[in-house]
Amino acid sequence: MLQELSGTIGNSHEALKDFLYGTKRCVEELKKDTATTLRVDLKEIVCGEGSVLRDAMRRDLENVKKAASSNCAETVAAILEVKECENKAGSIVKNKEKISALSSITLKRHEFSVEGLNTFKGRALANGFCAYEKKKVYTSGYLLSPGIYFKRDGQHVLMCPHIRLHKEIIDSVLQWPFEETFRLTIKHPSQSKECQRLVVVTNIKEYARPDTEQNVGAYCTARSLRLDELEREGYIADDKLQVVWELV
Repeated sequence: MLQELSGTIGNSHEALKDFLYGTKRCVEELKKDTATTLRVDLKEIVCGEGSVLRDAMRRDLENVKKAASSNCAETVAAILEVKECENKAGSIVKNKEKISALSSITLKRHEFSVEGLNTFKGRALANGFCAYEKKKVYTSGYLLSPGIYFKRDGQHVLMCPHIRLHKEIIDSVLQWPFEETFRLTIKHPSQSKECQRLVVVTNIKEYARPDTEQNVGAYCTARSLRLDELEREGYIADDKLQVVWELV
């Protein structure tokens, strides 16, 4: 009985080996046939329909190149147009500056308020000095900032006439150095009286033609006013002064 069972198992094992071997050969033949078929199909695509594909791709590439060239030309044209507009805008700005400068030839007087006097006084006492400058403005053709220079003098604070010259577009036709006499007037807020200081300009570098954007500001201590005296006489109201700065 055992011998018969052993023989049956042996026969089954041999049959399984034969079956697996046959399956392996079928798989190998299938792989070979598939590879051959793929090579044939690929060759047909490359040699036949592939040429159509290449032609289509070539046409698309030419279209892309043409579009790129057209876009590049349009971009260059747009850049040139923008630069031309910028140049025109720059010319317009320069012309406006020239007009502003030339139209100020007869303008000599500026009136303004200096607010926050306690702050300026505190800065001058703490640091030795500080300055108030009005926004730069064309005056008699010159571009300048009128103002007041606050300077510590012991326990007091002096107010000095102040000026700063700025570089501008018609400097080449103006007289240099700047030799205009200017006057600082402090107006009383409620009475018809005022304090004045006249400054005669001397030939110092602060009054030379600016070779940078602006000169160092110039002030005159000899023509100063004491802040505490102005306060005592009622010139300061609501922590501010009414000032007239003018060329004479």
